[in-house]
Amino acid sequence: MFESSYKESDVNKVNDFVEHLLSSPGIKSEPLLAGEKKIVHFIAQNLPSLKITFRNSRFFPHLEFNQVLELISENLYSRVSGVVLPVINEFINNADFKIMDKFSDAGTVSDKFRRERLHDFVQIIFSDRDSRFNMTGTFNIFKYSVIEKYMEEIFKRRDYLYHELTGAENLKIELSEYIILLKTMLLIRNKVYMKLPLDPSDPDKKISVNDIGNDREMIRSYVNSIVEYMIPILPGIPEKFIRLAVKSAFRADLLEQNEISSKLIFILNSRFNNYKHISKTDRGAESPDESWFAVALKNAGYYGYDRLILDALYLIAGENNW
Repeated sequence: MFESSYKESDVNKVNDFVEHLLSSPGIKSEPLLAGEKKIVHFIAQNLPSLKITFRNSRFFPHLEFNQVLELISENLYSRVSGVVLPVINEFINNADFKIMDKFSDAGTVSDKFRRERLHDFVQIIFSDRDSRFNMTGTFNIFKYSVIEKYMEEIFKRRDYLYHELTGAENLKIELSEYIILLKTMLLIRNKVYMKLPLDPSDPDKKISVNDIGNDREMIRSYVNSIVEYMIPILPGIPEKFIRLAVKSAFRADLLEQNEISSKLIFILNSRFNNYKHISKTDRGAESPDESWFAVALKNAGYYGYDRLILDALYLIAGENNW
């Protein structure tokens, strides 16, 4: 059932209720996706009292409780999808994905077909609450052109990180191609947060990356299974890139030495997962990215960040006042 199936007055009341929650002190300063997650958690923790409240004549005495929850869920989804999806869709609609053909065993795939499949893929992961709640980093990276500005500096400097990205992974590609590759990988990685049936012998069992832990053998098995699962739904995206995207959800010390792009994405996603945009840094103050990378360097081992990549990003952020 959709909002159009309900009375306009009910839809408006739900909208006011959600607006009230979003403007509450503990939520209004959060990114929108994080705000949605907090509201969902609040509702789950207060179901008995909310059930009584919504039966009040001022609210929804004529609706079943699950109908009210459905309306709230639809309202929240409409808000977040209206903000997040246009940013992602703009990238998919305008990117030149021919870079993928250079590394694909499937031959040439039309960009039109690839875009259609990517749009379908994004719709699936965004419709899944577990995946969507983990997309704040991806959204901020897309919205604020993070990949573009850091990769431009990396290619300009041609120092350690440049040589690792282009050499260790044997990717002799242009800057514009690398930007498209990394942003595509960012989208793909969000699939790991979905509960998926990855064991053919037990189709009822569903797991996500959160069920894996740090056991190397379990990680290897999970990565192989989810990559195999995704290959048919992402035609035209080389297996190599799907694998690197999946591995970007794991700590650097659990990856191979040459999986540099995965380690870079792991760091950037962490940085921008709780990002609050500041238009201008006060004179003399440490810039936001520089400050975050400095703290991350001190705690790299604990969080699983690659120190050399962090150090390169820290220098770039400091010199550009980011």
